Amino acid sequence: MAIYKHKETGKLYQVADTMGFLKVINTTNAQDGQEMVMYLDPKKPNKIFVREKREFEEKFTLFKTSN
Repeated sequence: MAIYKHKETGKLYQVADTMGFLKVINTTNAQDGQEMVMYLDPKKPNKIFVREKREFEEKFTLFKTSN
């Protein structure tokens, strides 16, 4: 499990899959094939967020990992 910190807000989010078993791919017309990151707020686990991988890497930094 990996926890990432949002650079602007400082909020912590858990990335759904950091072992590489899960591939999240956007299949929306113009973005078809775009790799995505699925993550959630541990305080609100009923909401799942999805962001384009490149954008996620720009806006978040690795905070903590545990294996």
